[in-house]
Amino acid sequence: MGANVLIGGVDVMMSKEEFERRFAVNYKSAKLKDRGNKKWTAMMLPEHVAELRTDEANYDKVDRPQLNQYDMEYIQDEIQRAVTSKSEVTLRFWMNGEFKYRKGTIEEVNLMKRYIDVEDPFDTSRYNFDDIVGIQLEG
Repeated sequence: MGANVLIGGVDVMMSKEEFERRFAVNYKSAKLKDRGNKKWTAMMLPEHVAELRTDEANYDKVDRPQLNQYDMEYIQDEIQRAVTSKSEVTLRFWMNGEFKYRKGTIEEVNLMKRYIDVEDPFDTSRYNFDDIVGIQLEG
């Protein structure tokens, strides 16, 4: 079944399939490429742009969780159990607004300076007690 279509001011008779094919080709070629926020930065003050970038960088950040006494005792018991059995642990710690996970064995616990050293097959890392928010013994 044909349809009358106005092309360039001329009434043209074409099939529905032909119309859809021509429309798809023309639509794809005329489609605009969106530049996101780039197109709006020219109309914004530099202070606004800087604030938007800071907000975007801080969007997924979370506040440091406040552990209660039971949570801290549980973490302390698990660290002690991991040190005595030399078993592998998965530490959950808070760093710069994000939760990170580290798997390894606890090599050293320094109660005076409040840190622990965790060794994995690649290196040894030091974590402050205040940053640790969870621990799980493996195996």
